[in-house]
Amino acid sequence: QRLGGALAAGACFSWGLAPLYFKSLDFLPAAEIVMHRIVWSFALLLCFIGGARRLQLSTMGFFQYIGPSFMFVFSVWLFGETLAPAKLLTFCCIWVALAVYSADAFLQSRQPHQSMSLAP
Repeated sequence: QRLGGALAAGACFSWGLAPLYFKSLDFLPAAEIVMHRIVWSFALLLCFIGGARRLQLSTMGFFQYIGPSFMFVFSVWLFGETLAPAKLLTFCCIWVALAVYSADAFLQSRQPHQSMSLAP
């Protein structure tokens, strides 16, 4: 399970960093950049699939937010896109909800499991 988490997190983290990598390739011809995207997408997808087979779906769902969050942060702070208050509020609400969900899942995992009896 630890390997699955590392694979999935690494794939999502790398995909979030992809805009920085592809921006550094702006001197290359467009066809070569497309080939880079195909190769890296395939490699990251294999890592993600490897992680998905080893983790719970709820954990994989959480990892789905990492890549887009990095892209959002990079677009604002590195690429200078304007940040409307509504977008910032939405971003914060999503991550607050994920924090609440994660805290609840963590607390549930720390409690002893109760067996369900089918007593009449």
